[in-house]
Amino acid sequence: MNYREKLLRQQNKNQVAHKEQEWDQERQILQADILNLQNSTDIKILEQTKEKLLEKTRLLDKTIEILGKEDIGNLTDISNLLTGKTLKELANYKTLLEQKIKAQDTALLNLARSKIKGKKEAEALLN
Repeated sequence: MNYREKLLRQQNKNQVAHKEQEWDQERQILQADILNLQNSTDIKILEQTKEKLLEKTRLLDKTIEILGKEDIGNLTDISNLLTGKTLKELANYKTLLEQKIKAQDTALLNLARSKIKGKKEAEALLN
């Protein structure tokens, strides 16, 4: 190999190395651009999700406003059905609640009777 060939090969090597550096830098820039684009896309998706959530919250508030408390109770019953509670389970629960209410009423009546009895005994002692 003569001097001129060596010089051309060295220049060629230098050019290849320089081009590889440029390509590597360009690849890094493109990767950063892709990452920035993904992040901006994620932010947009997050913003859209927040907007949808706010819209649904407003819709729910308006529905509650329109329906009122009585209808909301009916919706709770429907919700119970949709969550898998059968009518029999709900009827049993209702019966249990009615029994508890009756027991509380009985206890209240017994307390009232004992107070009245105690009051009569106290009056009898005073007279």
